Amino acid sequence: MSKYHQPLIPTLNAPKSTNVPWYDPDPGARLTPDILSFFKSYCNLSGDALTTHLQEITPSPPFPPIQRSKLWSLHPTPFTGQWAFLTPKLPRCPSYATILSRLKSGDALLDLGCCTGTDLRRLVADGAPSEKMWGADVEPRFWEVGWEMFRDRDRERGFKARFLEGDVLDESSELRRAARGELKGWFGVVYLGSVLHLWEWRRQVECLRVVAGMTKVGALVVGRQIGRKGGLEILRGVGKGEEEGERTGQYLHDEETMKRLWKEVGEKTGTKWKVKAEMVELDDILPEKRDRGGIGEEAMGMVFEAKRVK
Repeated sequence: MSKYHQPLIPTLNAPKSTNVPWYDPDPGARLTPDILSFFKSYCNLSGDALTTHLQEITPSPPFPPIQRSKLWSLHPTPFTGQWAFLTPKLPRCPSYATILSRLKSGDALLDLGCCTGTDLRRLVADGAPSEKMWGADVEPRFWEVGWEMFRDRDRERGFKARFLEGDVLDESSELRRAARGELKGWFGVVYLGSVLHLWEWRRQVECLRVVAGMTKVGALVVGRQIGRKGGLEILRGVGKGEEEGERTGQYLHDEETMKRLWKEVGEKTGTKWKVKAEMVELDDILPEKRDRGGIGEEAMGMVFEAKRVK
């Protein structure tokens, strides 16, 4: 394990200036044939009408207008700057077919860090029912953008997924209250897409401790993120009033450190997990090199699947 002090990937503290390599003014390059087909089938939009719609997304009151520039002000990373929120990522996970089958059989799913809910809509487009789908994120305006982007605010049209606002690390958040109550032991599938690598080891353990409490025995927790061979912890300086053990940062995993992380989570929660983890080429996580602004050259992709066996 190595420790450095400079982040390899852009975080929520990234500058909000659009004068960065990962900001595109329009979504043209992002609208691949697969994405065009997805939007055509899900919300009957294509061609210039789709491009115009995506640039002019405006949620209804009481939320203020949120065009893509507003989404950028909330989340100034390559994910937003290069329109990556248009692309479903969950279908790239090796267990996607298994997840679809589980949902069709009645399992509930949580997309933790769902942003606009694109992956949830892709699951629906692929035949999964949305009644037991939940999305969670720190910013409810992401969800508002999703409703407008996919034109499915009217639940009678078929999209019945529910949204939970809150930081998974904040005990007072709506998400954490639900985790202690109605959602305790509820989920058969949890998806963590590009989430864990935002935190250092300590906060990853806390996140997964909460996730474990919301799963039932037999549940799958799947994720995809940036990784690094040998493991890499990136710690920032100690802030005012902080102790050395409270330093924040990021941890990038390889196969062994990911398994060790889940072992610690199991010990802290009284659960047990069978973990599959694999380092993959960065192309598997970020297929387009243009998505990689600010990512270090030694970074790789990491995919994992943790099955709860106890």
